[in-house]
Amino acid sequence: MADPVDVLPLHGDLHHDNIMLGSRGWLAIDPKGVLGDPGFDTANMFYNPLDRDDLCRDPRRIADMAEIFAKTLGQTPTAILDHAIAYGCLSASWHHEDGKCDRGKP
Repeated sequence: MADPVDVLPLHGDLHHDNIMLGSRGWLAIDPKGVLGDPGFDTANMFYNPLDRDDLCRDPRRIADMAEIFAKTLGQTPTAILDHAIAYGCLSASWHHEDGKCDRGKP
């Protein structure tokens, strides 16, 4: 992660609830407008949809997503998963700060 592939404008909060089908086609809404490695924008997808732990914890789904994102972005699955792990830690710290954890569980 210390060597970003590219530094580009990113959505910053790309996930299932921020992608909508509108009259102009598929749209990504509520962008945060950050700069970084495009792999970062995939990270949040591993933890969504929020109410589907069965999907988010499925090893086959995780591996498939890492492969697809890596191929699409010209990165390695390991690089994609590094972003997902870092984002998961960041998200856990936000939940902890907000008091949304119950005995260590988000």
